[in-house]
Amino acid sequence: MSQLYEDAKQAGSELVTTQKDWMRLPAEWRERVLTVPVRIHFSSADCIKIVSLLETTFKNVLSSQ
Repeated sequence: MSQLYEDAKQAGSELVTTQKDWMRLPAEWRERVLTVPVRIHFSSADCIKIVSLLETTFKNVLSSQ
């Protein structure tokens, strides 16, 4: 982290991460890292595909136990 921070500083840049990953940072690093909110939107057709894939995956996992 220290090297990334120094590299960003020298380049005139900032360290950036998602809000979820920011929570995983050690507390002493949080004030030096910016966050960006991330939101994912799936179409209805994609939601159906995702649910179907999850159902198949869970069925396979459960049947292999």
